[in-house]
Amino acid sequence: MGYSEILCTICGVSFNIARIRRKDEPTTAAWNYVNEDDSFVEADEPHRFEDCGKNSGCTYYSRELDDGVYKSPWRESGSKDIGDADDDENVEGLIAEYESGTDPRTYIHPLPSFKAKKYPKTSTSGYSGHAITVSEMQGITTFQCLIRKRKNFQPTPDDTNFEKSPDFPMYLSGLCDSMPDRELANIETMYPMRHNMQSHSPDDICWGGDGFDEPNENDTDHFYSMPFHPSCLEIYTRASRSWFDEDDNEEDYMLGGLLSWWRNNIHQKIFSQDSGPRSRCGEVGKLNEQWWSHENGTEYIAANPLFIPNLAKVIADATTPHPIDGNSGAFDLPKATNFSPSPGDLFATLPAELRLNILTELSSEDLCNLRLVSRSFRQLPLTLYHEMLMKNMKFFWEAWPARDQTPYPYLATTTAERVQKDPVASRKPMPVPNQLDLSRTNWYRLYYGLRRGIRTGELKGLVNRSRIWEDCESILESIVEHWNEWEEERNARKANS
Repeated sequence: MGYSEILCTICGVSFNIARIRRKDEPTTAAWNYVNEDDSFVEADEPHRFEDCGKNSGCTYYSRELDDGVYKSPWRESGSKDIGDADDDENVEGLIAEYESGTDPRTYIHPLPSFKAKKYPKTSTSGYSGHAITVSEMQGITTFQCLIRKRKNFQPTPDDTNFEKSPDFPMYLSGLCDSMPDRELANIETMYPMRHNMQSHSPDDICWGGDGFDEPNENDTDHFYSMPFHPSCLEIYTRASRSWFDEDDNEEDYMLGGLLSWWRNNIHQKIFSQDSGPRSRCGEVGKLNEQWWSHENGTEYIAANPLFIPNLAKVIADATTPHPIDGNSGAFDLPKATNFSPSPGDLFATLPAELRLNILTELSSEDLCNLRLVSRSFRQLPLTLYHEMLMKNMKFFWEAWPARDQTPYPYLATTTAERVQKDPVASRKPMPVPNQLDLSRTNWYRLYYGLRRGIRTGELKGLVNRSRIWEDCESILESIVEHWNEWEEERNARKANS
């Protein structure tokens, strides 16, 4: 079968995401595709630098030999080779360095140029440190699973409601920061170890779906589990709220539906590149090769969607010292501004409420154009931009009212490494960072501040949240579509058991 990567069941992105550090960063800022300790992207093969191109500015560094010296792998015309390597040890411009020992290779890794924008073509073996920071990528290799309950399963105080339900066949695992390839994906340890977890094989493809509606009857059975980024499950949970009535058993639909969606491999049907009715949001499909292709410009896919470093500044810039009237004007216009209707301005004849209804249906670009052609729209209320934000950025839950706010579960806020280092740390849920004070928010500044940050790449995590939210909407749509069919199948299995 060969090497094959396991993907997040919810967002479709590999857990095997690598990073190439900058020269000014510590070695811990680099890791390879399996996120091993002290790992990095190797550059001891010529094709690694072919990805970069001769003018990329990438260099290599030997942790064992160079003692902090960064070298170019490309030879200048007419110049002597750098280092002690012989001519026959140079392949297509790459200077391979050797050392004595059982393994003759010295592991080296490319470092992207500080002028990344000048040299846009860099290695696809890892995301460049000049394009995305370590803090933006926190938790990108961390995964969690839904694992089948054993027949003697007993709820614990920290279980969620759906885990405590005897009708739900799965429980949430702890965390792991390193996903092996599909053939070797036999996980025996996660942090914390919940419910005396036994060995299981995470896979976004469900290979044995018929038995997943009941707990595991044979405790010695090796069984598959459903893997996902903890942050993706949190986004899915929030996206699902608008799909199910409060009177319904929301968690049964939400998690039971997701489980059935995975068990029936619906993602292969709806997200198929060739025949599916939808494609994964963003550029996920083209990046999902045998090894994840870290293409320039797709770094946002590796950004944490819950903890977004630059979001606090955008919110601070849109927060006023004192409460602000939502009906007040969004723009600081000169006192001499003429608001008198122009001759033939049909908008001026419409009631104010109807004019606002029209505005909420327009794009930002159309709204700007309308303000130029009609004096009726020279000044607009802040509430309009609140409505536009809630309509166009449903995923921005920092702006949700207090009654809809819930904290992040502990396991969505950390990594396996942190849990392992501090096993007695508090495991209480974390309030959502950067929660808005709705009474002091200038919605115009916030709306365009978010749009600007998304456009410039300063809010990569928010772009990624939007992408995942859209995928969750597709998942939920297919769950609703297939729910009755799955219910009939479940009832038939129970009747025959």
